[in-house]
Amino acid sequence: MLCAVYLLPTIIGAIRRVDRLALVFLVNLIGGTTGVGWLAALILAFGPRRLDSFARPVSRWRPDGLCIPWPP
Repeated sequence: MLCAVYLLPTIIGAIRRVDRLALVFLVNLIGGTTGVGWLAALILAFGPRRLDSFARPVSRWRPDGLCIPWPP
């Protein structure tokens, strides 16, 4: 139970699929014993998420109705 609480920032980061999960893990592992390090890892766990390839648009429509590839 204590191990899960200790690694909570890493677990949250993995579920949220954050961009720098390795950094979250290292900060959690090294600085997690201090309250400041654990809080820093928790803040990093709520950072920006990774974009998956299927989430990016493949095309977009121009106002005149023509389709252009994405990115331009």
